[in-house]
Amino acid sequence: MKPTIFKDWIYEHAQYRAALDRLNGEVLRALEGGSPFILPLLGDSRAGKSALLDDVNTHYAKSVSESGHPRVLLISMPSAASTEALASEITGAILGPVPIKGRTSDILKQAKDAMVRAGVVVLLIDEVNHLVEKRTTQKAQTKGNRNAADWLKELYDQCGISTIIGGLPHVGRLYFDNDQLENRGLRPIRIEPYAWSCSADQQEFRVTIAAGVEHLKDHGWTLEVDLDRVTRVIYLGGGGYIGKARDFMARLDETGRARKRFDAALVSRTFEHKYGFDDKGDPMLMKSIDDVMLNAAHRAALQRALRSERSTKQ
Repeated sequence: MKPTIFKDWIYEHAQYRAALDRLNGEVLRALEGGSPFILPLLGDSRAGKSALLDDVNTHYAKSVSESGHPRVLLISMPSAASTEALASEITGAILGPVPIKGRTSDILKQAKDAMVRAGVVVLLIDEVNHLVEKRTTQKAQTKGNRNAADWLKELYDQCGISTIIGGLPHVGRLYFDNDQLENRGLRPIRIEPYAWSCSADQQEFRVTIAAGVEHLKDHGWTLEVDLDRVTRVIYLGGGGYIGKARDFMARLDETGRARKRFDAALVSRTFEHKYGFDDKGDPMLMKSIDDVMLNAAHRAALQRALRSERSTKQ
């Protein structure tokens, strides 16, 4: 199937711009010789964390060391998550396909030495949630997570390497349950859903949806549904997260690209497939989608994130 037109489409909404400015600022300070740092980038699924880390990595792609290696290195946490797997991924990214064997300490040392020789200053780690179990009743200080935290501290203390750790809210356990790691760190960046009850947030969400519609129009689509209604439907499903709104429009494109008609039937079908209908039925057939319903959708999104956060303290 042809990739959706939203595959590489990013609308730089207010939270995205603020987070990107802060990330770029911290990275620049480190590259200019400032103190190393550890910075969590937290947010619910599809909040836009990966896109932010990609942007930071792209922004500093031309910053290379004397050895010709990138000074900012982006790594995605392997799904077979462990500190050893992360270290092996780092070594492979720098040295290419080389044999990585030995004890855990050997694997970690090989990755550390590879970063030092390559001149890596800032390590960006995406999908760290693979490393931190969400539903465990234990704190993060299991043996595996303690080893991961200790290794990040080692990179900070011995090598002066800064780390940005991106992941779901429960990744905070890796950070907050280790006082020594948290003391070396900065205030986390959190990507939150936009609140419908806040006029500025609501306007930011509306502008983003309008930009997505214009993107569709630029690719030959026609809008045959009221923009306010479809904005409310998209908010109702995602609770104010821009990433989820983008995913909804990407699904629209995949489902309706043959006709390229942004109509009520396509919105209904997309909503049903993505979220399902509750006892109120198809939102496109409701008499109205009022602010009370949208405020409830926002609260539900916050509660999901809060449950994840609370699991870090159990």
